[in-house]
Amino acid sequence: MKKLFVLAAAAVLLVTMTACQTGTATTTTTTTAAPTPAPTPAPTPAPAPVKTMTMSKVWTFADTAKWPASPADATAYDGITVLGMGVVTGKLNQPKTGLVNGENLTFTYRLQLPKSGNAASGAIKVPVAGPSTIVIACLSSGSSATRDILISNGKKDLFTKTLNLVSTPDADIITYNIKAEDLVDGNVYLYTNDPGGAISLYYIGLGK
Repeated sequence: MKKLFVLAAAAVLLVTMTACQTGTATTTTTTTAAPTPAPTPAPTPAPAPVKTMTMSKVWTFADTAKWPASPADATAYDGITVLGMGVVTGKLNQPKTGLVNGENLTFTYRLQLPKSGNAASGAIKVPVAGPSTIVIACLSSGSSATRDILISNGKKDLFTKTLNLVSTPDADIITYNIKAEDLVDGNVYLYTNDPGGAISLYYIGLGK
């Protein structure tokens, strides 16, 4: 009997140990890898400027053989006629830049129109053969005062723009479409009527 009791107790102990082992939970740690970041797309380059016109004539005033420092009144230089006194040309102390007809240009010379001009004096006369587009790169010659440039047909003003100051590195770019009815004598006239100072022209072009 005693032997049977010991065997029974051992059986109970075995069952209990088995139950304990069966009920023990196993903890599993799962490591999740960090997501791979999406690649940064390369920047899309800006489209290259496109030429919009064929230029028939361009003046930049850099040819000193054609452009004296003080052009004479009523005299043509490379096809442009100087009207009145006070027009001067020369090299810039600091080059200017501008986007003209799809090209990034650097200007190193200028033609300067005098103050208090009009279409008959202190102006330049640019020949225009029929409807065209005139492109002008220019700035006020002052560092503290803006000034107007005017385009005239000799009888009336066709266009006026107030120019930025010469202290900026980027020229003002004017584009004006000259219509057949704008032309009186086949020319347009560029001048400033500002009494305080001059304006500088770096580029004049005619295109279609």
